[in-house]
Amino acid sequence: PAQGLRDRVVLLLESLEALPAGVASVGQALQRALELNAGDIDLAAGLARVYRTQPEILEKAERELAESERAQLADAVIDKMVAARPKDPAVYLARSAYRRQHGLPAAHEDLDTALARGPDDLAVRLVCGHAAQTQARELMGKGSPAAAYEQYGRAREHYERALKIAPSDARPYLLLGQL
Repeated sequence: PAQGLRDRVVLLLESLEALPAGVASVGQALQRALELNAGDIDLAAGLARVYRTQPEILEKAERELAESERAQLADAVIDKMVAARPKDPAVYLARSAYRRQHGLPAAHEDLDTALARGPDDLAVRLVCGHAAQTQARELMGKGSPAAAYEQYGRAREHYERALKIAPSDARPYLLLGQL
């Protein structure tokens, strides 16, 4: 997704000789695009990434904000994306990934919500399985084999369900083989 957004922005900028009238920065262009497509996962993730890691492409006033203030703006962009598409499990997967990446709480709750909204969604099952598998490895490293075994069982359940959803997809087979 990150590469896709970058490619879309590069193509947009290449098609323009300059930013459109009234648009002072690439950050502002992303903001405007997101206003028109509030639930777009790639745009929201891209703008949040700009706020957190690429302030140099924001307008001067936003560049001068403290890092914590830009992080709050980024978080708000992601939450607005979810609010625009509350029934779509993909937005909860995206917010969970964002929260994990930035060490924010409630990433696991987003996975639970994604699973509730899309129990037969292949991506949901694969991501939830991977999360359970990762947690199992962490628990093993902490010396909790019983808890790890339970998480490995959850991962197996997700991957087996993914096989039923998409039996011709190789990923569930490969992931089951890693357990």
